[in-house]
This record gives sequence, C-alpha cells and structure tokens, in this order.
Amino acid sequence: MIHVATLATVYGHGKDLLEQAIAEKIADERGAQGRTYQGYLVLENRLQPHVAENLRRLHPFDAGPVARVMLPPMDDTTEHRYVRHSRRPEWGVGVLVGREGDNRAYLFEDGKKRTLKVEFCDRFLEAAPAPESAETAARLDRGRGAAEAAPRAIHLELEQEILRDRDDPGPYLVYADWLQGRDDPRGELITVQHELSRAPKSRKLKQAEVALYKAHGEYLIPGKLDALLRQRRRRGELPCERTSASWFMGFLRSVAVASHSALEAREVAEAVEQILRHPSAHFIQGISVGHFTDSMVVDYRPAVAAIAAAAPAHLREVELADSAPEVEAMAYCRLGDVSPLLGLPGLERLVLRGGSIQLESRVAHEGLRSLAIIATKLSRRTVDRVCKASLPALSELTLSCLDLTLDGGSARSLLDAAKRPALRRLALRHTRKAGDLIGLIVRSSLLEQLVSLDLGGGVLNESSAADVLRHAHRLKNLEQLRLTGSGLSADMAERLLGLAPRVELEQLRTGTDPTRARVLALVPDHASYTSAGKLSRADDWTTLGRDGNRVWGEVRGGDDYEVYADLSTVPITTGCTCPSPKYPCKHALALLMIVSQGHPIPESAMQSGLIDRCQAATYYYESVWE
Repeated sequence: MIHVATLATVYGHGKDLLEQAIAEKIADERGAQGRTYQGYLVLENRLQPHVAENLRRLHPFDAGPVARVMLPPMDDTTEHRYVRHSRRPEWGVGVLVGREGDNRAYLFEDGKKRTLKVEFCDRFLEAAPAPESAETAARLDRGRGAAEAAPRAIHLELEQEILRDRDDPGPYLVYADWLQGRDDPRGELITVQHELSRAPKSRKLKQAEVALYKAHGEYLIPGKLDALLRQRRRRGELPCERTSASWFMGFLRSVAVASHSALEAREVAEAVEQILRHPSAHFIQGISVGHFTDSMVVDYRPAVAAIAAAAPAHLREVELADSAPEVEAMAYCRLGDVSPLLGLPGLERLVLRGGSIQLESRVAHEGLRSLAIIATKLSRRTVDRVCKASLPALSELTLSCLDLTLDGGSARSLLDAAKRPALRRLALRHTRKAGDLIGLIVRSSLLEQLVSLDLGGGVLNESSAADVLRHAHRLKNLEQLRLTGSGLSADMAERLLGLAPRVELEQLRTGTDPTRARVLALVPDHASYTSAGKLSRADDWTTLGRDGNRVWGEVRGGDDYEVYADLSTVPITTGCTCPSPKYPCKHALALLMIVSQGHPIPESAMQSGLIDRCQAATYYYESVWE
C-alpha cells in the first residue's frame, strides 16, 4: 500500500485530483491498477519503471500504517526495450506501444500492431537485441508514440540533410521521391504541399491535400489534433481559443493547442503528448498551449509534464498560457515547476505566462536564445535561479511580475557580461527599488552590449533619473529604452527622451484616480482578486468618503472594517483594520476597484485615528503570523 499523497507527487497532481483519477480508472491507463482505502492506494498491478523507481525513493507524507513504500515485485519480461515472440519469429523485433488493464500492445518489425494478454507476454515474449538496421530501430521507436502512424519507411541520411536547413525544400523533395517509391503517402503529401506553396490559391491542390488526410487518417495527422481542428467555430471566439497547425513539406511545423469548449487539463496534456510523439511532428519547431477551459483556474502543469515527457529532439519554441496577456487572466494560470522544459535539447525560445511559475532546479541550457517569464508573482528563489542561470547563448531575457525583487547578488550575476556574452535585449519590468537597480545597470559590464533595455513599471524618481543621465555615455549602443518615472520635472523627462533613438517614458501622475491596470498591479494573488471583486459594489459599503488624495470607507463583513487608500503615493498605500496578513487585503482592493470604476464618492474628512488603527492592526497580526 502507498499513501495517495505520495503517489500524487510522482504524477504531479494534487491528492484530490489523483483520487478522482483513480475513481475514473485513469490510473489503469498509466500502468497502476488499484483501489483506495482510507486515503491509501493498494497497488495490484505493474507500474511503469520510472514511476516505480520514484515511488521506491519516497516515504508517505502523513503518519499512518505505512512506514515505507512497499511495491510488489515487477516482472521485467514486458519491460525490455525490444522483444521477440518465441513462436512467431517472422514478426520480427517488437516494442511496447500501449497498456490497458491486463493487455499490452506491441508494434512489430513487420509493421503490425498486436495486443496480447499479460500472461501471454510472460510466456512467449523474450528480450531481443536492437534491430541491425538503424532505420528499423528508428521506425519502431517513432511508433511508440503512435503505433498506427509508425513510418513505413525511413531514410536517416536524408533526414539529416533536412535538419541542416529545415527551410530548404530541396532535401524534402528528394525524400518525397524516395518515400513514393516505397508506397508511403507522406511522399505524395510533401509533393502536394510544395506545389501549394507555389500556388496557394489552387483549389485542386487544396482538395488533393484534404483527400490525403481523409484517405490515410492518423498515419498523417494525430487523431486528437484532428478532433481539435474540426471543432466548430463559435461566434466571438478569440484566436487563442482555437487550435491551429501549420505544415511544411509533409510535416508539422508548429501547433497551437486551444479550445473554446471546456477540456480537462489531462485531455490537453494527452493531446499535446500525442502530437509531439507523432511521426508527422518529427521536424516540429513550435508548440503552444492557449485557452482550453471554462474554469476560473487554468492548470498547465500536465501540459508541461507532457512536453517534457515527449521531449522532441528538434523542438525549438515552447509557449504556455499565450491566452493570458492581461494580469487578471494570468493570475489564474498555474504552470508549476517548469524546470523540465529546459531538458529539451533543441529549445531556443521559451515563453511562460502565469500566476504561479517556479524553477525548482538549476537553470542551464546551451542553446536557449530567448527566455520570457511573465507572472503575477515570482518567488525570490525562482528569480535568483534565472539571474544565476548558465545560458551562454541567451540573447533576449524578459522577467516581469508584480513587484519583481532582485537582491544585490542576483542582480550582479545577471549583469555580468562574462556570463551573458550573447545578451542583447533585457527587460526587467515592475521591479521593486528600481532606482537601486538602474544604478547597478548603468555601472555594469553588460550595459554596453545591450541594444534594448526595458525597465517599465519600475518607478524612477528625480534622483535615480539623474544617475542615469550621469552615465549617458554608456548607453550609446542602446536602440530602445523604456522607463517609468514619478514626479519627474519637464526638463528631466526631456533629457531622458534623448538617451536613445527610441525612448518610451511613462510618467505616473500621483493623486489621480487609479486605472484598473494600476489596481491589478497591487493584487497579491488570484484569491484576493476574486474576493475583492465580490466587495466592489458601493452598496456593500456602509460609508465611503474622499479626503483630498485619500479615499476611505467602512465595509460590511463578518465584522465592520475600516479601510483607506492614499492615492498620492507610488505605489498606492493602503490600510485596513481586518486581520488579513496579505497586503493589500481584499477590502483595500475592493475600495480601489470602486474608485477605478468611476463611482462618485462624496467629499468627507477621513475619520480621526483611522490610519493609526489600521497600522495597529497590521503590527498585531504581523506578530501573530510570524
């Protein structure tokens, strides 16, 4: 027996999700057949080798009757990389391509998929050496992800020619001739798509392409991708809510997985993994995952695991949560630990957007050229790992989150030109203590090699702006500069605008009513945002008043709480008499939402001692929570 919480860490899902998965017999599909009893999973069948190995290393989280992970011994007969049927040698070498309950599916060298009971596997299947032909071995290995699509023929030397320049149609056309000589329909698809690239409006060629897809089905196009592409369009749907795929010379070039209808995170992960393992995706360059559910919280963690598990050797670009450009949408996107994506050998561009993004292991990659992490919150450990990452080929880096915090050691490591020889574009948005950071940047060895510097959202005052101007000669290579200032004089703003050919200077005006974006920049987490939204009706407030640049009020709740916000500060200062350890609390956010909506608030002097009462409550509850 093993505790469900322990198994949950292996599969990367929460305990509740895993218990539901077991109830739906999803555990059977992953190779673990069992039943639950008082929070424990009784394993009754074989587990995949990597899962079993991970489980053996773990202990249950909760105290209970199981002191150590105990697994039934595994029969290794069905776990060999290659097998041969002792009674059917004419089938040739086979590989395991699927499991379902007591059945195992194998793809054999003769090109046929066969399903056998476990007891027959134990009796008749024996370990076999790898095929003598490298092409045969490659054909079987590609069939592991999609047995129905296992290539009928492979020419590895021609594929290497294609990989030398994936945009050159010449090697593809040679490959097409070779495949057509072996009755492989992909050869005809290459030829048709090449002609389409030269005559994109040809109805005859388009009909020929569709006919090939219909005639050969999953051999050419992954089944789950085909189903997503066939979804009927919905009025008003956004591009990020629809799956799309681009082809080039008979192979998938890039795929964006999304849906306007509700899909489970598990379904999306299965579709992503099937697509990436399909032979049509052998040369795929990009995969992105957009919107796919009607739920408030969007879980991308299974998709991250699926991409890492498929690990396509030639994948260059990965983009997750590309449907969430707004802060309030990103807050509900959970990506979890994205470190496994850095194990993709050919990765060159990685874009991650979400509310929760972590890097639980050291960041290192020889070929990554562009990295963008855009989140509502990033832990100091994650920021530190990015700043100290070993990324010698990195030319573009974007770090953006609400209240981005870089300590001195992390900032100096990031700005060391010796560690960032290829970096040309740097964006550090919404940084805390932007004046200190810009002071480090203008004195760093990295500055002179940058052509673009984006420090938008990190507020500079007159003093820090003057520091930038004193080092203006070191900014001579900059082509683009983005800054955010507060209280800058007209002369200072004009001098900053002359620092580079393209300068974007945002001036924050204090004392004015905040915009919705400015309020969202203060949100500590999506739970606070949701709760604040429920209190953002003026009718829920006993009192509302405006005293110069300060707004204040009393809100009904379990108790009546006093709240205020000072609009003259950057960022906005808030206070509340509630016991929440979050800053700002949901009541303060709700008050700012009311102001940003333009609701008329009568002029009224703020109650005497309100700020002191709020500060007293904060000090008391901080000491309690510490």
